[in-house]
Amino acid sequence: MLWMGEEFGEYTSQTPNQPNKLNWILLSYELNRNVFDYYKNLISLRKCHPALHTENIDFFHEDPEAKIIAYLRWHEAGSQIVVVANFSGKLLRDYSVLNFPKSGIWQDRTGDISIEGLGVNSPTHFWDGACN
Repeated sequence: MLWMGEEFGEYTSQTPNQPNKLNWILLSYELNRNVFDYYKNLISLRKCHPALHTENIDFFHEDPEAKIIAYLRWHEAGSQIVVVANFSGKLLRDYSVLNFPKSGIWQDRTGDISIEGLGVNSPTHFWDGACN
């Protein structure tokens, strides 16, 4: 859940009972625009993929020491999304998540990174940023 301006890096305190104007000028700064575009991409991903509209979830990787979890979301019609969440606060370049649902190259939809999935099935298809 986002709170009044978090989607573009608003840093002033907002309270429900005190009207505070949002600082829209923040969107003119590259860092704030990048945060806004990140959220915009996530919202688009959510809208376009039926797998993210269901309650279907299967956690297939949990690593408390590295602070990594991975899970599969799916829709009965065939749409699948794998979420790998890194809560460590650092980039783990050589980290491996085993047992991906499908083998192949997976695309990170929050950045510009390709990831090799070492699963047991055939390669998957990737989201191109547009709704079908």
